[in-house]
Amino acid sequence: MSAPLRVDLLFSSDTKGRVGDCGCSRHPLGGLERRATVLDSLRSLIPERPLVLDLGNLHSQRKDSTADLDARLISQALSRMQYDLLLQGPIENAQSSANREHWQRGAPDLWRAATESPLKLELPGAPAESIELASWHDADWALNRAFAPRTLPVPRRGWPDASLHLLVAFCDPDRVFSSPQEFADWDVILLGGTASAMDSARVTEVGSLVFSTMDRGRSLGWLQLEEANRGHWTLVDSRQIEILPQTRPDDAIAAMITEDREQRAR
Repeated sequence: MSAPLRVDLLFSSDTKGRVGDCGCSRHPLGGLERRATVLDSLRSLIPERPLVLDLGNLHSQRKDSTADLDARLISQALSRMQYDLLLQGPIENAQSSANREHWQRGAPDLWRAATESPLKLELPGAPAESIELASWHDADWALNRAFAPRTLPVPRRGWPDASLHLLVAFCDPDRVFSSPQEFADWDVILLGGTASAMDSARVTEVGSLVFSTMDRGRSLGWLQLEEANRGHWTLVDSRQIEILPQTRPDDAIAAMITEDREQRAR
């Protein structure tokens, strides 16, 4: 078996500039196009790192045929994005009885990939089926629990045959922060949550990754992408944080990043 794969970066957001819940924004493509721009910047900045794109709970609440158009356009936009691994939450959403038909007609390839692909994760001390994978979008949390586990990896660009040790902590980061030693040997831990769910100041180091919940906009291991997308963050190894193009972190965040780099360089 190949050596475990190390994934160091997660880029995630949901609609309004957010992709996760298409119905909320009425038209999700603006968010997708913004994300494509940021992904291109990340790809050129750190070309050697895998990029993981999380779509959360991708669905459309439209009741007419325009939902089919949404699905096609979303699928086309995704095909242009330079990610290595796509994490897709439940497409089938109980809030829209016609949603399944929209996706089957509008984006059949994405639908098949998200509903038929096998989910294979090798986790230390736990069978793959014991890991819950779903969107961490607050509004859909109860709904997603009913569908979990449904987030499926969709390989792109020759994704290597490797075991991926993956934990998704949903709106409650305490699953990791309360006992980080349990996850010290994991290759990657992806954390997610909205601003309201990540309100406490906790910073801990797991392996060589630094994770932080949001502390009123001041976080060491997270970098805010844009004001309109508050609460959704890029996760990076804090030793590799860069001020990415088209981002405007405030002076406090920039100062913390600089201080952290200087301390690690000593």
